[in-house]
Amino acid sequence: MNLLYCQRGVLCPYFSGIGLLLLLCYGSPLPAQENFTLRGRVVSEKDGEPLPGASVYLRGTQQGTTTNEQGLFTFNVPGNRAEVSISFIGYIAADTLLRLPLTKELVISLREDAAQLEEVAVTGYQTIPKERATGSFVYLDNELLNRSVSTNILERLDGVAGGVFFTGSASRSTGFSPLDRQLNIRIRGESTLALPTQVSRDPLIVIDNFPFEGALDNINPNDVESITILRDAAAASIWGARAGNGVIVITTKKGRKDHPVSVEINSNITVTQKPDIYQDRNYLTAEHYIEAEKILFDAGYFNADLSNTTSQPPLSPVVELLARKRSGAISETEYEAAIAKLSAADIRGDYMRHVYRDALNQQYSVGLKGGSSQTTYSVSAGFDRNLSNTAGNGYNRFTLNSNTSYTLFKKLELTTGINYSNSKTTTGNNHNNFGYLSVGGKYSNIFPYAALADENGIPLSTTRGYRDGYIAQTESLGFLDWRYRPLEETSLANRYSKSNSLLLRVGLRYSFRPFLNFEVLYQNEKQIIQDWDYRSESTYYTRNLINRFSIRRDDGLFTYQLPRGGILMQNNTNWNSDNLRAQLNFDKSFGADHRLTALAGAEARQLLTEFYSRTSYGYDDNLGVGVNALNFSAILPVNPGSIDLLSPPPADISGFNNRFISYYANAAYTFRNRYTLSGSARRDGANIFGANTNNRFTPLWSAGLSWDLGRESFYHLGWLPHLKLRSSYGYSGNVYQGSIYTTGVYLTNGRTGARYIHNLTAPNPELRWEQVGTFNTGIDFSLKNNLMSGSIEYYSKSGSDLIELQPLAPSVGFNQFYTNGAATRTQGIDL
Repeated sequence: MNLLYCQRGVLCPYFSGIGLLLLLCYGSPLPAQENFTLRGRVVSEKDGEPLPGASVYLRGTQQGTTTNEQGLFTFNVPGNRAEVSISFIGYIAADTLLRLPLTKELVISLREDAAQLEEVAVTGYQTIPKERATGSFVYLDNELLNRSVSTNILERLDGVAGGVFFTGSASRSTGFSPLDRQLNIRIRGESTLALPTQVSRDPLIVIDNFPFEGALDNINPNDVESITILRDAAAASIWGARAGNGVIVITTKKGRKDHPVSVEINSNITVTQKPDIYQDRNYLTAEHYIEAEKILFDAGYFNADLSNTTSQPPLSPVVELLARKRSGAISETEYEAAIAKLSAADIRGDYMRHVYRDALNQQYSVGLKGGSSQTTYSVSAGFDRNLSNTAGNGYNRFTLNSNTSYTLFKKLELTTGINYSNSKTTTGNNHNNFGYLSVGGKYSNIFPYAALADENGIPLSTTRGYRDGYIAQTESLGFLDWRYRPLEETSLANRYSKSNSLLLRVGLRYSFRPFLNFEVLYQNEKQIIQDWDYRSESTYYTRNLINRFSIRRDDGLFTYQLPRGGILMQNNTNWNSDNLRAQLNFDKSFGADHRLTALAGAEARQLLTEFYSRTSYGYDDNLGVGVNALNFSAILPVNPGSIDLLSPPPADISGFNNRFISYYANAAYTFRNRYTLSGSARRDGANIFGANTNNRFTPLWSAGLSWDLGRESFYHLGWLPHLKLRSSYGYSGNVYQGSIYTTGVYLTNGRTGARYIHNLTAPNPELRWEQVGTFNTGIDFSLKNNLMSGSIEYYSKSGSDLIELQPLAPSVGFNQFYTNGAATRTQGIDL
């Protein structure tokens, strides 16, 4: 079939004689006017892709429509002559004169306007072109995200997103609390004063329309198409009680209809130099450290430890030398020679040779995407292998991502999504980091003159836990080796965390009309986290416990109150999240001047977490068995001379069951593509509050207004063709991870077996959501030929009803209780 293409300012050659025909008909009786149906398709001139949502209207009338997802439009035209105007955000508008009926398929191609082609705001409920947005957001496309390389997608935001501040590295959550995940990201400052265990300080993370509860390491950055950061109430309040800290919306890659298959292969290797600990200004050299020890020794600081033969606290080699010199056990010459040798030592050399290394991160991925007239698909797989700059630590991850859509019937579309991730984090060296190697007693850190290995790289022992003389004495009596060798511990470690995550999404969308559709979306997210820490009998931790609870009999043999063998510690965490949403969407242009976009819906969400752990003493890793016949309530003699209890293995199961139900609506009206008024409202309910709060209608809302000054007829600044003013105000909230009831945690006493309740909290039936009111006003601009573009924004955030602890009179039975008694205010400018 031949295609008829029409572009801006060009009349189709087929109608070049229309003026002559009109002259011939002039003065003749006019027949009754006939109606015709005009059908066509609007595509991008660049790649032929359809442009859904393009405005098509008949000039001189109020008649018009918008294109559907395939870029198709249809409407009735009175008479056989139609002057049609077509516009789409980011493209140059086209005016076309047509004579009906058409003899060829009408395909209208629009050319991109580099000065107007801007980002869109993806909220998780809808996609809004920047020209019609009244709120504050930052849009990062795939090209910008790929300027940096990292395993965690959020790390790629550092330094490229305005108003986003990183307070530290994100921690991998292995616990059961919804607040265990610490992203350490702030959007426009702090919005709460509560403890991190009560209210999250992190923004809400949304992936493909739903909140994401799992670890962000489960998402491969190569699967991400774009990220939108919602910074004010007009942009984020649609998320209601979870949007007080801002919202980060992540959109993964998807296929496009009528698009040939494309293959994307990514491979990168990143090498990062080991840390230069010689630049640490807090480091005290061995010479000065020894001088400080001498001063403290002369002042009698170590006298109590020197005379303590009960607990045998550790003492440094220098203090031992000073004590021996004072007692006459060594001569001044021997002492000076030993001190000179220690003064010349520097433990940093051993750290640089044996503990730290250059980090090596490898990332590989392959993806396929495309589509036919009825389906779209995007499938990708990725593998990461990271070696930390600390020897013995690493991270491996395999990911699989799939997004597909199917047109089941003319008006019914099915979408599915799968995201699978399997990762393993190895932490065999979590004890040797510079500045954190413990000694015990009066020493918080290892001595600067200590040595970790000899000249051949063989691990050496360092002081830890007890005096060296006491350890030598136990060795002669037949105890297990009680010496601590930091480097050897790394090779003996068998400690890791495995995470398996599976996310399933399915959605159905039925289009009643091109401008009206109804969709139902469901997502299930499962995450299983397994922590494994096996400490064999060769490790210091196990040898120390066995020796402490060993009894040497008169015949020289030993009674082991703690059985010989390894010690296995396991933690298991299960997450299960269900989300269900039903939503009605409306998007229609009324003539050339009016456009209304609206949505309304309801959603329900449930998050279930469960955590349990176990400890096995005397564990044999080959047989998979431990020893259970232990008396954890008996007071036992320990070495050096004292008494203690065996630590009972945990037998508790902990978890959370959070339920939310929400109703929401959002609408935006645009007049003449210049003035936009938007508003949203949402009501949230949760099982963490009581009836006094959930039955009270206290919606979270927002309103916004924008004026595209650059489209006005009186605006003639050629060097600044685009200028837009906008302002918004509204409220969002923060979720309190607690209860209005009297709550506590039941535990079992390890000595008596009696049950007791811990962390008892006072009730407060009036406890409610934290609220954050945000005022935002800004200017968007771009210079001629889009040489430079940007925005200037002023914002003011006012937190109210913030959760805080307030004291109570002890006579009521509680010392303090949680209440909505705090407030904050934050102001700033974003450029």
